Amino acid sequence: PQDSQFQVINDSLSWHAAKADAEARGGRLAVLNTQQKIETANTLLSSVYSGELWIGLTDEEIEGQWKWITGEILTTANWANGEPNDGYSTGEDYAYILTYTGYRWNDEPSSRTRGYLLEITSPNNN
Repeated sequence: PQDSQFQVINDSLSWHAAKADAEARGGRLAVLNTQQKIETANTLLSSVYSGELWIGLTDEEIEGQWKWITGEILTTANWANGEPNDGYSTGEDYAYILTYTGYRWNDEPSSRTRGYLLEITSPNNN
């Protein structure tokens, strides 16, 4: 069972700063590793938020190999059309939710700043 709660953190943070902030709050950048969690997050966002939010997904270790911050390799994805494209000259290794694409994901450099989707997990769920 998924025992996660999601919360929108409105801030202006790089991906790494968002990751640290989430951990300081006792949670993590959202790990949307199942269709159920993707849908739960999207339902929340559709009711409370429009904009861009970092999530806990990166290919910073090996280009093109997207992994959740838990180390789990991405299997269930929700990329926007044509993404991820590593389109920026310095590379795009960090994922965020883009609400105007229907809550699909895009990749960008960590240096861009935005809020993030916080996930608080219960002790029996990782």
